[in-house]
Amino acid sequence: MRQQISIRIAKIFTLLLAVFTIFPTFTAASYADSSSDQDHDITVYESITDTENLLGDDLNKVADAISKVNKETGVHIRLLYLSSFEGHDDAKEWVTNLLNSTNPDANTVLLAVATSEGKLVVAVSKNSDEWLSKQATVDELSDTALKPLTSGNTPNWSQSAIDLTNKIKVIHDSYTPSIVKRFGVFVLAGIFLIIVIAAIVIHLYHGKRKKEHEDKRKKGRRALRKKLTGRAELFKRRKVSDSSMETSSFSQDNISAEQYDSSNNADVEQE
Repeated sequence: MRQQISIRIAKIFTLLLAVFTIFPTFTAASYADSSSDQDHDITVYESITDTENLLGDDLNKVADAISKVNKETGVHIRLLYLSSFEGHDDAKEWVTNLLNSTNPDANTVLLAVATSEGKLVVAVSKNSDEWLSKQATVDELSDTALKPLTSGNTPNWSQSAIDLTNKIKVIHDSYTPSIVKRFGVFVLAGIFLIIVIAAIVIHLYHGKRKKEHEDKRKKGRRALRKKLTGRAELFKRRKVSDSSMETSSFSQDNISAEQYDSSNNADVEQE
């Protein structure tokens, strides 16, 4: 009995070492090969390691859900089902260290379950985005994965995994608009600033053009006034000159008339 347990534990840790250190991508063929092994309790399929064969016939459905969420959000989800965490007091620390020791891709989530200990841990890789790595997200994912295991008469392992993938999608989508909204605010502020600057530049430009136009009009009016004043002065001088000539001619005519009258009077007196 002890020998069988030792062989089982050795097989589990050998499997974990292969999965979490090298992280090969297993295909359906490899799953078929593993299913044909003498020990049917261990199931390995893509990013899923199920030493207790808890997912059963729902394995493909869970794998499809994981693949779909990865395409939609970029989050890598890994599932690890064990009998126990082998006596580690701090299961969360042990699972987190196990995940990070494998140099996972950015935004990797590991759901680890120890069935005999009744423990469930959700760990997020340290190279993940803020929305995924923050404690509130980890707690929400843990609660989501735990609910199908405790709400019914029997644990629903596949639903637990699927609910986890769905919750990741929901959190991702709810966080993305806030980023877009925040970015949109900066964009709108930038556009508004550009519009204000453009309005100021246009105002200054039109003000300058208007001033130049006014100066040009004033200069034209001054030139026209000067020209009209010159013409008025010339006309006035001509008028004065003409008046002088008329006065001079009239005086000469008077003198001639007086001389004529005097001459006539002298002739009369002589007679």
